[in-house]
Amino acid sequence: MRLRVVVGDLAREPADAVVRPVVDRHSRLLGRADPDLLRAAGPAAEAAYAELMALSEPGSWTAGEAVSTTGGDLAARWLIHVVVPVFTVRRPEHLLAAGYRNVLAVADSLGVTTLAMAPLGMTHPYWPLDIATRVATGTLTNTITRVREVRLVVRTPAACDAIAEAVARELPG
Repeated sequence: MRLRVVVGDLAREPADAVVRPVVDRHSRLLGRADPDLLRAAGPAAEAAYAELMALSEPGSWTAGEAVSTTGGDLAARWLIHVVVPVFTVRRPEHLLAAGYRNVLAVADSLGVTTLAMAPLGMTHPYWPLDIATRVATGTLTNTITRVREVRLVVRTPAACDAIAEAVARELPG
């Protein structure tokens, strides 16, 4: 699998699927997520997500869980929603890693070969950069998947440079 870091807008990123982080419902930040990506996906994706929420028991989504809906108006066919745990010193990294593994499993079930996502923990809810990049690179490169390319999409060249340097440190030469 090829792992790339690019500057861009997830809503416009050409990929089979785009990943949308959702904040862990067990945190104090209950229900916070990236509303812009869902809004950009349009009414069909918003309705599909609302239906998923309505069918779920309150608090039943756990950290690391991933589900998919239509991509709606996005360039991507699918929108994968993943529950990202809020960082605390007592919050184990394996929950963040589970998010990546579950995103890849959902992507595989949909036949996705190209995946675009903001690095988990590098948007709300935030994790320290060193931990987030170590978990991202370690999990994405060591998980068996049929996904051929994962693009970690950031908004600024400075963020791209910082993450690309961190990824380069984590991946073997």
